Amino acid sequence: MMNRGTWILILAGIFIFQTISICTAAEKSDDEKVVPKDEEDNEIDVQIEEEKDEKKEEDGAKKKDGEEKKGDKEDDEELPKTIRIGDKDIPIERADRTVTAEVTMEISFGSESMGNVTFGLFGRQCPKTVRNFVTLANPVRPKGEGYKGSKIHRIVKGFAVQGGDFMNNDGSGGWSIYGKYFRDENFAINHFPFCLSMANSGPNTNGSQFFVPVIRTSWLDGKHVVFGQVTSGHKLIKSMNDIRVNRFGRPYRQVWVSDTWTKFMKVGPAKSEL
Repeated sequence: MMNRGTWILILAGIFIFQTISICTAAEKSDDEKVVPKDEEDNEIDVQIEEEKDEKKEEDGAKKKDGEEKKGDKEDDEELPKTIRIGDKDIPIERADRTVTAEVTMEISFGSESMGNVTFGLFGRQCPKTVRNFVTLANPVRPKGEGYKGSKIHRIVKGFAVQGGDFMNNDGSGGWSIYGKYFRDENFAINHFPFCLSMANSGPNTNGSQFFVPVIRTSWLDGKHVVFGQVTSGHKLIKSMNDIRVNRFGRPYRQVWVSDTWTKFMKVGPAKSEL
């Protein structure tokens, strides 16, 4: 029989063997462990999103830089300093503002006269447009063929008053002495408060309608022909601009041209601008 010491050695050997087996199995299990797919994808997705964000920021920076360069290019473009009139280049805003004729209109509110407005017309700069306006303002013209008796059909508070549609009195009619329309004569004079400008429905569609702005309307420069200015009656224009109107700008009470007068001025020979 084996003695007590032998049994102790055998049991110790078995214990050591089992311990080594367990540790080996644990190490093998750790080596074979598979990382969950979601965890792997999350790490890659974050990288992709970071790359997308970086690319997006880069594209945004390029776009912004391109827009800035485009804006700089537009800013660098100089506005035209002259305008071609006939066979001459006239410097813009050095055009001839000599008043060669005057037209006075009596403005009435209903049956009550509000007063007179007088326009000084730049006949040297815009002879054709001025001739049209003066002719239509002749008080002896038959009703419905001139400004006398026509309505101020549109009033926009803080902007302008408009009239000249002696045919329909709503902004849809009127005609010139040259035919239904005549061409834009020139845009040598920019708009300013209380100037007299031709209303139109697009390029070269001047007829009889006109408007008077009460503010600086620079966005209309190069689109409407300025051919005169208010020389008296500024307060009356302001009063007209404050009249109560509907949402279409039509006065609730009739505002109309109850009478007209024309006057030609004696002026000297024109001075060349060139």
